[in-house]
Amino acid sequence: MTEKLAEEVIWNTFEPTMVKNLGDGFKGPCIIKLASNHNTMKKLPKHLSSSEGMLLHSIVNYTSVLCKSINSCDETRFSIPELYEGFFEFLSENGESSPPLHLVSEVAKLELEKFLIRSKVDALVDVTDKTSVRSLQKGSVLNVKGRVKITKRDYSELYLHCEDKDGFDLYLNYNTKGVFSSFAKPKGISGVHTMKSVLTQFRLPCTVRIVSGKIPRAACSEERLGVFRLLEVRKERIALLCPLSAKQLILPVALNNKLSFYEAGNMGELRHHYIFNQLVDSCTSKVEQYMKTMKTFISSNTTPSRLTSGHKEENNLFEEIDEIYPYIRQGGTPPKRALSYANGISHALGITTLDGRSYSQPALNLRTRSGSLATSTVLKQHTVLSQKTETTFEFQCTSNSLTLGKDGVLQEFIKHYTSKESLQSPSSYEHSGEEASDEEKIYFNLDKGNVCHASSIKDILPVHNEGMTNRS
Repeated sequence: MTEKLAEEVIWNTFEPTMVKNLGDGFKGPCIIKLASNHNTMKKLPKHLSSSEGMLLHSIVNYTSVLCKSINSCDETRFSIPELYEGFFEFLSENGESSPPLHLVSEVAKLELEKFLIRSKVDALVDVTDKTSVRSLQKGSVLNVKGRVKITKRDYSELYLHCEDKDGFDLYLNYNTKGVFSSFAKPKGISGVHTMKSVLTQFRLPCTVRIVSGKIPRAACSEERLGVFRLLEVRKERIALLCPLSAKQLILPVALNNKLSFYEAGNMGELRHHYIFNQLVDSCTSKVEQYMKTMKTFISSNTTPSRLTSGHKEENNLFEEIDEIYPYIRQGGTPPKRALSYANGISHALGITTLDGRSYSQPALNLRTRSGSLATSTVLKQHTVLSQKTETTFEFQCTSNSLTLGKDGVLQEFIKHYTSKESLQSPSSYEHSGEEASDEEKIYFNLDKGNVCHASSIKDILPVHNEGMTNRS
C-alpha cells in the first residue's frame, strides 16, 4: 500500500532542508527523502536507500540513561528511556536491595495506596464466587481500595480489595503467597521506582535491578540477571523517521545532525490520502513504543577501538568513584588503590603536595577553606576526550581561569579548553590578585599524566555533597 503512496509523491526541487533547522517550526507528519552524499547515511540499515521515501513523524525531546550490565565483561551499552515501562530497585554497594513482601497480609498491613506484583498470583473477580479466578502477571500494578471480610458459618476470610489499571475490581486472599513490592516514597530508597523517579530524585552513577519490564535480548543472558549500572543521562531533541518500505522501523535522528532532506511538494494533497493517514496511525503506535522501550545502545563488536578504549577508562572511573564515596561521606583514610587518573586516564584530577602527600578528586565539587565553591571536571562529556600524544591531551574543563582573591579563596578552577584545542604539558597556572601567604598559594602543573600538583592542599576540601543520596 505504501508503494502506491510513494508513486503519488512529487518531490520538491528546492534546496534541501537541514534537520537541525526544523525545531519548533515543524508542522506535523510529512513525506521526505534524505539528501544523498551524507556521511550519516552510513548509519542507515543496509537495506534502506537514501532515495526512498520516509515519513517524518514527529520531533520530540528524548531523555534516556546510558547504562551497562553489571555482570557482563563486554562493552555493550544500553539505553533506558525516561518513560520506560518497567520498575527498578536500588542495590547497595554490596549488591543488596530492600526485601520484598511475600504475603498479601503483609501488603495489607502497610496500608499502601498501590503495590507491584512481582510474581504470578491469582485473584478473585467476584469475592463471593471462588471460581471467578483471574491470574495476575508479573509487572501488574494494583491500587488498594480496602479490605473485605467474608464470614461463613464456621470461619471467615479476609481479602484485600484492589483495582487494576482498567478499573476492574480484584480480591486477593490475605493468605495468598507471592512476591510484592511497595512503591518508593519521595526521596526514599526502599521500594520500587520508575526511571523518571530515579532521574528526578537521585544522582548517577548508581546500580539498579530491573524487577519488571522488557529488556533487549543482548541483556538477557544468565550472566546479566537484570542488574545495570546507570552511567549518565542523555537529553536530545530528535526527529523520528519511519521508512515507507519498513513501517516497523523507527529511525531517530538528532536535530544537531548534519542530515538534510527534501519534502514532498504535494503534501497538501497527500495529507488527505487514506494510505498516508493509515501510515501515520501505524507509525504513531511504533513511536509510542519506542519512547518506552529499552534499547541496545552500542556493541563492542561494532565499536571503534578508540571508543571501546574510552568505555574501559570510563568503567575504571565509576569503580573508583564507588571506592571514594564512603571516604567523602564519612571521612577517614582515602582508598589505597592506584587510581586510573594518576596513570594517564584523565577523568579527574589527582592533587599532589610538595611534601609528597597525594589526594584524588574524582569528578566531584570542591570547596575552598573559606567555603566558596569551585567545580572540578565532571564526567565524560566535560573531561578528557582523547589522548593525542604522550604529553598532549584534548579536554574540557568547566571554568576559564584560576584566581586567588585577597582572602586566598580559589574562585575559579583551571582554564577552559574546547574539544578542538589541546593542552601541551607541562603547563602551569598560578594565582593572581593580591599576594597570598605561602600557605594560601596554590600552583597547578599538569604533567603528561594530567596530574595536578599543588603547593598546599589545605585550601581545597571535598564537598560532602549534601544533596547526594546514600545508596546503601
